[in-house]
Parts: sequence; C-alpha cells; structure tokens
Amino acid sequence: ALRQSEERFAKAFRASPAGVSFTRLSDGVFVDVNDSLAALLGYTPDEMIGQTARALGIQTDWEGRTWLTKNPDAVRQMRNRETTLFAKGGQPRQVLFSMDAFEVGGEAFLLTIYIDNTERRRADEALHQLNAELEARVTARTAVWAANEAKLRALFEVLPGGVSILAPDRQMV
Repeated sequence: ALRQSEERFAKAFRASPAGVSFTRLSDGVFVDVNDSLAALLGYTPDEMIGQTARALGIQTDWEGRTWLTKNPDAVRQMRNRETTLFAKGGQPRQVLFSMDAFEVGGEAFLLTIYIDNTERRRADEALHQLNAELEARVTARTAVWAANEAKLRALFEVLPGGVSILAPDRQMV
C-alpha cells in the first residue's frame, strides 16, 4: 500500500501542470523539482536540483526565507501567497504559491506548489490602465458637453426671439 501511494504521488508530482519543488528547510537546496517548475523558470530539473533559489537568482526575498527556517510551523499557514520569482534570463514571473513542511528521517523539508500568475497579472494591469484611460476620456467629454451646454444656454438667454430645433427632414423636434 505504501509503495502504491508513493507511485501515485510520484506520478502526480511529475504530471502536475503546477510547478512543484521539494527543498531542504535547513539550507533551501532543491531536492527535487518537476518539469513544470523548471520550465516556468527556464531551467531543466537537473540544473535546479542541488542548487538554492539564491544561487540561481530565482528569489529575492531572503528575509522571508530566513524567517521560514526559524519558524517552520508557520509554513502550514502559507496558502495562495503571491510573490515574484525570476527566471533564468532575469524575467520576473508572478506566482501564487502554497507551502507545507514535512519531515523525513528527522530532517525538515518544504513542499511548495507554484502557479504561474504572470499573464493574469499583466491582463489585470492592462484592464486597469484601459479603465483609467476610458474614465479620463469620459471626464474630458463630459467637460466639453458641459461647456457647450453653457454656451448654448447663454446664447438662448440673449436671443430676442424664439428658437426652434429642426430635424434633418425639417420637422420640428
């Protein structure tokens, strides 16, 4: 039963579309990574295994990493947090991650699952920018209409006779 469970876990680990890593808590060394995480960051699994995120330039939040090593029990509360990782070429990747700590043979490890959020974040930013631009256009157009209304009102107030508004077919509106 244990062997079957290990096989199922290994298959899920390898087939997952989400990036998955196992790191030693003590030093942050990648013990294993799946192909999805390696691809997300522009590496092969072999390039990452045996290295740290710091050595590869993947992560910049070293205070958070130090805090993790001193507070492994707090890791169980880490669900769907956002952070920026850096790919091999230095490109920022926005990710959601969740972590869980576990022990094997008395040694602490972290299981981390990463979901690439980069394109969604870019789309959100583009949507916010477009919304701001549209709001600015509406504000500008509203100001022009208000100014034109004020001019027409002033004109109607000084005209000595009546005013009729005609449609293009010469019918009164």
